[in-house]
Amino acid sequence: MTPGPGANKFPKSARILKSEDFGSVLRAQGPGSIRLGRDSVSVCAQAHKQTGLVRFGFTVGKKNVRRSVDRALVKRVMRECAREALPRMRDVCDKQGLGLDISLRYRTPLLVRNEVTVAQAKENVRRSTELAIAALFKRLKTIKLDTEVNP
Repeated sequence: MTPGPGANKFPKSARILKSEDFGSVLRAQGPGSIRLGRDSVSVCAQAHKQTGLVRFGFTVGKKNVRRSVDRALVKRVMRECAREALPRMRDVCDKQGLGLDISLRYRTPLLVRNEVTVAQAKENVRRSTELAIAALFKRLKTIKLDTEVNP
């Protein structure tokens, strides 16, 4: 049986959709939070007590990527990288007995079609996102779930 059209879709349960959830991840401080940046992507992550629940959120600002078409392209590539990392991220979080909300933000200017081609832009975004997610995996080993971490 062949998979349907939504077989490789990024699941809705793995997305941060509400602005207050984004805000809580970005404002998070303390032992359950991680902040890091690699190349063009920065990562903010906040641990919580719902074991194995991993959610991703993506932000691409107008200041960095002017055209909405290009912002959609950047988010699509970032979602693709997150979708590939999601099963492994869930396994790591399960083993540590925690859940994780992750915000990925594209933070450098990108002028698609003027300075770089679409293929080059995709490759740059993919490389930066994969580096950021790999760095997050390394930092997950140091996270401790205290009673101070949000429920």
